[in-house]
Amino acid sequence: MDRRGNIVQSGPTKDFFISMITRDISLTDAIIELIDNCIDGVKRQGKEDFDNYTIDIELNSNFFSIKDNCGGIDINIAREYAFKFGRPKEANKDENRAETTGTFGIGMKRALFKMGSHFFIESTALNSWFKLEIDVPVWASDDDNWDFEFTDYKEGIENKEPDCGTYIKVTNLYPSISNSFSYNPYINEVINKVKGRASYVINNGMTIKINNVKVESNFLKLVNDGFIKPYKYTFTNDNVAVIIVAGLAPDTDPAQAGWYIYCNNREIVAADKTSLTTWKDRDDDESIKYHNDYAAFRGFVFFNSKFPELLPWNTSKNGIDSSAYIYQTTKQHMIDAFKTVTGEIKKLYSKDDELRSEILSTLKKSNNIELNYYTAYSLPENTVVKFVDDYTTDVQKDPEVRISYLKPKSQVEAIKQKLDVKSNKDVGVLTFEYYVEMEGLE
Repeated sequence: MDRRGNIVQSGPTKDFFISMITRDISLTDAIIELIDNCIDGVKRQGKEDFDNYTIDIELNSNFFSIKDNCGGIDINIAREYAFKFGRPKEANKDENRAETTGTFGIGMKRALFKMGSHFFIESTALNSWFKLEIDVPVWASDDDNWDFEFTDYKEGIENKEPDCGTYIKVTNLYPSISNSFSYNPYINEVINKVKGRASYVINNGMTIKINNVKVESNFLKLVNDGFIKPYKYTFTNDNVAVIIVAGLAPDTDPAQAGWYIYCNNREIVAADKTSLTTWKDRDDDESIKYHNDYAAFRGFVFFNSKFPELLPWNTSKNGIDSSAYIYQTTKQHMIDAFKTVTGEIKKLYSKDDELRSEILSTLKKSNNIELNYYTAYSLPENTVVKFVDDYTTDVQKDPEVRISYLKPKSQVEAIKQKLDVKSNKDVGVLTFEYYVEMEGLE
């Protein structure tokens, strides 16, 4: 009896598998995925800062490469976990977990398969070194053997920590990828995206270069001064720590208004103004539809966990799984923060033009903080945001009045020169202040 008679084959072909895992990730997100792997390498070493760690990326029409000194891949990790398609259960048992972004076990492979048909990897860890070279069409031609083979390797050796890192190079780029990598506007797009995604490590000392251009950090700001304090609420649920911060930006750039969501410090959502967060974008929504009166609103949510599989992100890590319980729970608290801050904004825009302009001008001049996980963590808890009434009360203690008068132009110009000022308004203010001081009216 043929023992194969009752077997129905259901395994995937490699071509289909490659097509499926690369379909839903953008090229930019693939690059971000590889950068995150480098950052995770530092986190797994238990480092608290990123001084002296570097990531160098080169991309052009012929190849993509990324090189780091972030600790390398230990050869046993490479054998058992790093190149496996999917995250093995035993990998989740590590008690010395860090708050990394590696979750599903497909990130690096998906990124490499996305770009080209040939890739080379060399990695040096403290006690090992290996090379791995994959010709994708050759590997994909055998649907039964899914393993890779080291081109060369050494183990049981000693390497210095500064020499530990990984170099990856992808060649035989697919035509669309080659075209993107030779297009300067696209390269600028990648740089700007990395600014948002990796600002927290850049600010903590890491150097990231793309085609030899150093990427600078790009944090958003919130007013934190006097009677204008940000809203902050924190809670923990099922090994996920959540920080919610909302408030007013010193500027009113509509493009930056909205909610920002981070998972283990990776920016997942930026400047959201839809019902994914707390805004109205459907007729049946009960919330507020965005308009430019709310351009100063900024909201931030930080999800952090040593179990990244519990975080509410999708498999491409470029969007939120809105059905995740931890996100649904968090969204209720986001709504509370949103109502508190936008309630004050509504109150602000109910005031007369002069008072409103005065308060907005005060916002621009106020002290502010660059918002990231660390500054959010250090803020005190605060669920009361009341600045309009406090400001109005403060103004009413000694209300200001406008003074307007005419004087000969020649005299005004002469006083401008004496005072070294350029505007008529400055002449009026300084001469008034001089009189008050000389007459002891302060």
